[in-house]
Amino acid sequence: MRRLKSSLIWQALSEQSLRPPRSRSTSHTWAPAEGSDRTDLSLALFEKVSDEFPETGITLQARLHRTSTDLDRLIDRPGAIRLVKGAYLEPESVAFSRNSTATTTAYLEIAQKLMGSGHRVNLATHDAALVARLHDELGEELRQEHVEFEMLQGLGDDLLDSLRQQGFATREYIVYGPEWWRTSSTASQSTPSAQSKPSPILGSCSRHRLPSNLDRVANAER
Repeated sequence: MRRLKSSLIWQALSEQSLRPPRSRSTSHTWAPAEGSDRTDLSLALFEKVSDEFPETGITLQARLHRTSTDLDRLIDRPGAIRLVKGAYLEPESVAFSRNSTATTTAYLEIAQKLMGSGHRVNLATHDAALVARLHDELGEELRQEHVEFEMLQGLGDDLLDSLRQQGFATREYIVYGPEWWRTSSTASQSTPSAQSKPSPILGSCSRHRLPSNLDRVANAER
């Protein structure tokens, strides 16, 4: 999966240099979730390319007050939808507090709506309590072929392994590039009791854990 900054994607599109995959595959390009000041840009990016390139996805932040309305705008369009809690600093007028009951409620409501939408759904959270609530409320719906749990390597490793062992589809993603630590730190802000430092591994891994020797390879290439 390629997850690029919205400003870079827009520039690439205007120059016709970004080409999302044309056929169904395991490769996806995502319009990202950034600060709320860029939400409109991300939505515009997604709408610009999703009809022609249905493997393009978009990330929605559950804690933004606007997200339920944004989902209504997107629900009939093609493309994958990735749901996160959201960890950016936002005023109370724009978003619920991090790790608040309101954020959890919003996440569950949006996830429920996505289950029957026909979209590929990535439930991206490292919050074990939220995962338990998802399991309690959605049950076997979470085992559908188009649904995956997604976590950043180094956050929720045991939880992701446990989900996979129970038969749920899982995806582990890895941040790379000069700003890997900023991105990883942002993700950890929405993870209660996050204690482990994410590893700056290069690459991407789907539905299984990475071999531990990749840590040494990545460090050697840095």
